[in-house]
Formats: sequence, C-alpha cells, structure tokens
Amino acid sequence: MATEQASSNRERPIWVHNGWIMLFVLLGLLIGNIVFFIYTASHIERGAPPPLVFFLSILMFPVLIILMTGLFTLSLIPWLSNILM
Repeated sequence: MATEQASSNRERPIWVHNGWIMLFVLLGLLIGNIVFFIYTASHIERGAPPPLVFFLSILMFPVLIILMTGLFTLSLIPWLSNILM
C-alpha cells in the first residue's frame, strides 16, 4: 500500500518594497508630531490654536506607532533569513 503524505508547508517567494523611505517618512512625521504637540500645548492657554488641532496631534501618536510596527527587516544571507508568519 502506497501512502502519500500531504504537506501544507509550502514556501512562496514574495517581493516587498524598500522600506527605508517609509522609515524616514514615519520618523519625520513622529518628530514633527512631537514638535507640533509641544507647540500647541504651550499656546493652548492663549487661545491661538483650536483645541481640535491639539487633540488630533494626540491621536496621531498611536497611529504613527502602529504604522511603524509594520516595518520589518530580513537578513541578507538566505540560510539565516527570518521567517515571516
């Protein structure tokens, strides 16, 4: 009797975009958001910026952190590369 084993583990080659540009964009947005938050927090007493702008800058912190977690690195040596699940 011949038995065949069905394997569900198959490697699929994938191609991803270079993330260096996105890393610099996200770091720039994060630094800009921190500066904007400090600026609006220091001027909110005077009534210069609307409070909505201040709260939008607070909401952007978790959004930027979540976007930064999507960046990943792979090893350049094939037999030492990471497995992405």
